[in-house]
This record gives sequence, C-alpha cells and structure tokens, in this order.
Amino acid sequence: MNLITEQSRRAGRRRLVLALVVAGVVPAALLGWVATSSAHTAERGDPPATTAPPPPALRTATPLLSARRLPGTVTGQLATKDLVPGLQQLADSLPAPTCLTVQIDGVPVFDARGDQPVMPASNMKLITAAVALSTLGPDYRYTTTVERGPDGTLYLVGGGDPVLESQAYLDAATAAAKRGAAGQFLEGPSPVRTPVEQLADQVAAAVKNAPAIVADESRYDTERLVPSWPPNTVKDLDASPLGAIMIDDSFSSFAPFTVASDPAAQSASRFQQLLAERGVTIGAARVGTAPAGLPAVATVQSPPLGDILSELLVTSDNNTAELLVKEIGHQAGGAGTRAAGLKVVGDTLTAWGVPTAGLQLIDGSGLDRGDRLTCHVLLAVLDRMGTTGDLAAALPVAAQSGTLAPYFRGSPVAGKLRAKTGTLTGAKALTGFVPAADGHTVTFAFVYNGPNARERANDIWGQFADTLATYPYHPDLGAFSPAPAVHG
Repeated sequence: MNLITEQSRRAGRRRLVLALVVAGVVPAALLGWVATSSAHTAERGDPPATTAPPPPALRTATPLLSARRLPGTVTGQLATKDLVPGLQQLADSLPAPTCLTVQIDGVPVFDARGDQPVMPASNMKLITAAVALSTLGPDYRYTTTVERGPDGTLYLVGGGDPVLESQAYLDAATAAAKRGAAGQFLEGPSPVRTPVEQLADQVAAAVKNAPAIVADESRYDTERLVPSWPPNTVKDLDASPLGAIMIDDSFSSFAPFTVASDPAAQSASRFQQLLAERGVTIGAARVGTAPAGLPAVATVQSPPLGDILSELLVTSDNNTAELLVKEIGHQAGGAGTRAAGLKVVGDTLTAWGVPTAGLQLIDGSGLDRGDRLTCHVLLAVLDRMGTTGDLAAALPVAAQSGTLAPYFRGSPVAGKLRAKTGTLTGAKALTGFVPAADGHTVTFAFVYNGPNARERANDIWGQFADTLATYPYHPDLGAFSPAPAVHG
C-alpha cells in the first residue's frame, strides 16, 4: 500500500503554495521596511545622501523563489515525485504476495505488501549474517586443531570452519567457474579461505609418523542436510553434507567433482593425503572423538567473521550459511544444531523489535522452500546493521561482483547498488541499498514470488533500477525564479 496518501499529497500542495507565498511576501515586507526606514530618517532632518547612480539589482546565489528555499516537507515530496508513482506502477504489475518496500534514510516512502510473508530464497542469508555478527562478533575466527594422543594418534578436531580448503580445491573450483559450472561454482570461488596446508605443514614439522588420523566432528550434530531440502540438492552442487570438520566442502575428488556423504571421514582421508605429501606416515584414517585435555600440535584459524560474511553473501554459499547457524547454536543456544541456532536467530529478531509475524525459519540459507519472512523483516534488519557496517561491506556490487555481476550492466545503479540476491524456482529477491545523488541513501527489500522468476529477473530488476534512478527529482528551478531585471 502506498504510504503517501491522497490526503498527504493535498497537504503537500497546500504547504507548497504557502511556502511560495511566504517566499514572496517576506522579501516584499523587507523592502517595505527599508523604504519606511529611509523616509523616517529624512523626516528627522539628517543630511540628504549624496546623489549616486542606482546600484545594480541584488543577485543571490539561490533565487528567492527557488525550490531550494522551500521547507523540507515540501522538498521531500518533490524529490520522490517520480519515484513513488514508478514504484506503484511496478508493484501493480507483479503478482501477490510479492513485496516491495523502499525507505530513504530509514523513512518509509513506499510499501506494497511489506507485511506479507514471502519465500525469501537466499535473502534469508542476510538474517543469518546479521545474527552471526551480533552473536559471534565481526572479529570471531573459527579454530581447527590437531591434537596428539598418548599412543601418537592424531586427532583432527573440527571447529566448524566453512572455508577450510586446499589450494587444489581452489584451483579446481576456479576452473569450474570459468566453464560455467552450476551450483556453488557458478559465481566463482571466494578468495576468503583457511589454507588447510598451513595445518598440515605444522604437523609435518612436529610428527613423522602416527598410527592413525581421527577426524572429530563432535562440536556439531551429524544432520548432514535439512530433511525438507530438494532431493537433488547435492547433485546440483547447491550444498554438501554438513559437519563440524569439512575440508574442501566435502568433495572427495575434483575431476569429476564428487561429494562425500560423510564429511568427517572425507576430511580424515584428505588430511592423511596432505600429510603423506609432506612425508608423514599415517597408519589409518577414521572418525572418532578426541579425549579431553590432549595437547595440540597444530592450530589454524580462519579469516575473521567479517571476511567470511563476504564469502557468504557475495557467492551466496549455502554451506557457510548452515554452518553459521550451527555455530550460533553452539555459542548461544546450548547445542551445535540447526534447531538451536534458528531459535537464537528468532529470539534475536524479537529482541531487536523486528516484526516477526509470519516468520518461519527452516534453515539459514534460504534453500528451503518453506522459509517465510516479510519485506519489513528484511528492511528492519538492514536498518539495524546499517549501510556502512560489516554487513553492508560484505554485499555484492551491481554489475561488478558475485551474484550481482550479471545484473544492472549499463544501468544508472551499476557500481553503486549493493544488495543480497536470492533465487529459487518461483522466487527472486533483492535487498540492499544505493546511495542517492543528494547524499541520502535509499534502502529497499524487493521479493518477487510468482511464475518465471528467473526469466523475468532482468526485466523486473531493470525497471526497478530505472525507477530508483528518478530519485531525487530535480524541478526546473527557472520556473520558480523571477525574470532577471534589465538595466539600461
């Protein structure tokens, strides 16, 4: 529903007329006062002024009747003169429950079905990222350790690091992206990673042989995939089986890409291979739990969470989102589970005062078709996190990076708009912000739910970008200014 009602428009026109009257009356009154004051001076018998030619007409930097001199309430409506009708036309052309909400500096200027629950697709990752920043902090780092038992057995203890990767995996993923591979390689791998080779180098410097390498994934539960995810999730490379220790996103081979069903077993085997390449002899690779109190022989930490969120949001990594939910649960919910993490997410939104009516959280990535939230939720979270903080900095840029690289090329918002995308069959989402020409910031949540979402994205988003570019409206100031005086 358009927030700018007919009543407010009529009030705006009245204020405009009043402002113009005031702008004309006040200068006239001032001129009258000057003339009266001169007459009074002459009546008191002061000597007459020396005759001189009349001064040229006063020229001001801003004409007295310029729109720049109008009150803020009037100029605000002038600035959105084309924006609001354009948004209304776009919203009217889209099926329910599609929602579109736009704010300027946090003040709503347009709202179409913003309180209606929609399928958000990967816009759910904005919620996960925001709560992760609040719960863990932007400087939080995942830690992976190798501990040594009394008999020499090595324990690879997982800390939930979603970007623990080898250089071989990075190279293979880069090549896959160049080929236009599907799934998580489509946008290209992120440079944000924890080099697992650093961990292997430390072990090789301290150990020459061990009876076994045991992968410990006890930090989280062993739910590998969300049960309600599509059955082809792994086949399409949209996500991998999840665990607290995952090396190379659980891929057991890169040519072709083959996903292991047990990430802990895959990690033990992959780390055994890395150690063998460094001359360390390992008897066996298996899964187990490290006894408490063992000394660490190697430790590697991930990049800070602020950087990991860039990997999450720019490439829209489903694995990273789901592991973040489990880490949130581990840190603040009493268990490293999806259920515990999502409860913390919901409780955090409530504590922030976010309107949670209709909210339904099934996962942290938005891959589940049962997820529901509103445009009001998305904008409330974006408002809380700000357009200059860690979350905003982690968003892809229109026509330049990540999931936004293919969109808005040649558009007025190219290189300016930053937003999180979302794509599922029947859903296309975009939540973010764009700096405006007048120094203000336009924030928006736009979640399309309807047929042919992928096919319509270019047209719908293109129309949206063109509409955003109409703000701020610049009237012809010459129409408000008096004709210049002519001097002979």
